[in-house]
Amino acid sequence: TLFVFDLWDDSEDGQIDQQELTNLISAMYYRAGINDQKGEWNPKKRAKEIIAKLDISGDKKLSKQEFVNGCRNDPVIYGLLVSR
Repeated sequence: TLFVFDLWDDSEDGQIDQQELTNLISAMYYRAGINDQKGEWNPKKRAKEIIAKLDISGDKKLSKQEFVNGCRNDPVIYGLLVSR
């Protein structure tokens, strides 16, 4: 889980912002063969929803701890964010 976090923290600031999360989700969709990324599959929309759900501090970014907690507590988010 931490490897995935570090891999997608492009700015290397110890947080994943909405754009970084959008990039992660787009890559996961691509890997899963999901080519129609509209509606429920829109990566930007999904990133916004995930940040709203997991961002405890309210800074609209995910810290490592928020990311780990989200993956541990929500199997859907875990499955989306952590490739197997």
